[in-house]
Amino acid sequence: MKTKIRYYGNLLIVGLVYIILDTYTDLNGTLLSNNNATSIYILQLLIAGFALFAMWSNFNLWKQKPFLSRMSLITAALLVLVQYFLNFDTNLLWLLPMLAVVYIFRYDTLTRS
Repeated sequence: MKTKIRYYGNLLIVGLVYIILDTYTDLNGTLLSNNNATSIYILQLLIAGFALFAMWSNFNLWKQKPFLSRMSLITAALLVLVQYFLNFDTNLLWLLPMLAVVYIFRYDTLTRS
């Protein structure tokens, strides 16, 4: 029961961060006022690399480690959300459904103590 609460709670954390950032950016604009294209591009590459690594490692490195698997997927989702609200750049939003599919597909492992 406790592990299922953690499982669904992590999903709620991502939704809560989205609601907070969406409300804040509606009132104040983007999180990043300077548009340095090079740094934004490098940041997007790093976040995309981390998200892809997190998905890969859930099936290979952290196959039997539910805490590391759960935290890597949630961290990757949070990074993608924050990156979106930095400049309203939709380049990495395609990673969110992929992370969600991995998170749902790995339900048995992620809810194991």
